[in-house]
Amino acid sequence: MQKKPWLRPLIKWGLLIATLAGILRFVLGVYPVHTQAMYPSLRDGDLLILLRSSSPDPGDVVCYRGRNGKLRVSRVQAVQGQVVSFEETGWLLDGVIPNDPYWTETKPDPSGSVTNPHRVGGYFVMDDDRTQRGDSRSEGDVEPGQIIGKVIFLLRVRGW
Repeated sequence: MQKKPWLRPLIKWGLLIATLAGILRFVLGVYPVHTQAMYPSLRDGDLLILLRSSSPDPGDVVCYRGRNGKLRVSRVQAVQGQVVSFEETGWLLDGVIPNDPYWTETKPDPSGSVTNPHRVGGYFVMDDDRTQRGDSRSEGDVEPGQIIGKVIFLLRVRGW
């Protein structure tokens, strides 16, 4: 029987590629940013590595499927059971000023469906650029099933 020296490395490489593909499909995710809604934290063109099937905490940046079906990236500000309210000077979390660098720039969306005060039923997310629309102020809470994953790594591919 003739030995095929190329077969063993080919099988090893094939298994390695299949394992990496499985990890990227079921454990991690890759998401390119195509918006300025999270500026200055994230920029158009950044590449995000997501951890799937994780329960995000306040402050985590998550990728989720919006009500219109498009993928979005926002920061979790509140979780189920917490109360978000808006004042003239900014927003409050459970009646207290949150640890949020964009606190004074935060206004409610007058066309949004969120009541003031609002008891969170899922995740309340906001974009870092508070002039943008499409976060929980206008679209309501993000349900756990809408969350794709939380960002665990950022690769800045342009705009150093």
